[in-house]
Amino acid sequence: MAQESIEFVFLFKGPNITPQNIVKYFGCIHETLYKSKFHEIAYTIPFKNTFKSRSLKFTDKNIEKLINENPSDRFDLFSLLPDWEYKSKDINFLVGYNSNFKNKGDGFITITINKDIFYRAFDNNKLIALFLEITKYLKENEAEIKYGFIFLMANQKFPAFFITGIGNYNLSKDEQKELRIWADRNSETDSKIWRIFWGNLITSHHLDPSGGTVDRIKKIVGESNFYIIDNDTYFFNLPDDNLLYGCENKNSEEALLKLLNCLT
Repeated sequence: MAQESIEFVFLFKGPNITPQNIVKYFGCIHETLYKSKFHEIAYTIPFKNTFKSRSLKFTDKNIEKLINENPSDRFDLFSLLPDWEYKSKDINFLVGYNSNFKNKGDGFITITINKDIFYRAFDNNKLIALFLEITKYLKENEAEIKYGFIFLMANQKFPAFFITGIGNYNLSKDEQKELRIWADRNSETDSKIWRIFWGNLITSHHLDPSGGTVDRIKKIVGESNFYIIDNDTYFFNLPDDNLLYGCENKNSEEALLKLLNCLT
């Protein structure tokens, strides 16, 4: 059976977060979820006139090496599936951190979670709780949330690459078109959403001034699917269990797009 991955995305500004904090925080999350440590750390270092890739075992010594060698603050922490073949897609749990996404000064965290393994022990309530917990962590470290979302995608499409705006593997024409929009215009997401996903982290800046309100969104998705993080930051998920990219509830999607500023 083809593997699928759940994707978390967080865009933010001005975090008071160090690489040490990221490694420690997400290391604890991984141990809580899976009772084990990450397998590897991956990052790049300057080498002559280019960069050299490093992939090291997740150990205290190598964490120290990451901190000392990685001035760009861009790295991945990951564990692999038991029968993994390709590190690029056979991922159990991956955290990608970039302190300067697209060289625009934004913090960017992506999390890839293998669907089958996660749902053996947990459900969507835990998924949302985890997303909100990470959002709270960012806020507590003085990050200004800009945007975020949750969706599901087949591993053969390399979702971890897709959400960075560089992946283009086995995609449909519609997915290729939407990827291009994201790659070209993700700098606008402090005031415009990319599209409607199953899970959506927004701010008051995303609300369409012609009629977009919290109460109207609540009416569409239901009170139980809407979460107030603070006075300007909200999360909502669609009122069904289908997280798959491109299969969002069309009625909900169309109604929500009328209330939110969107890239498309």
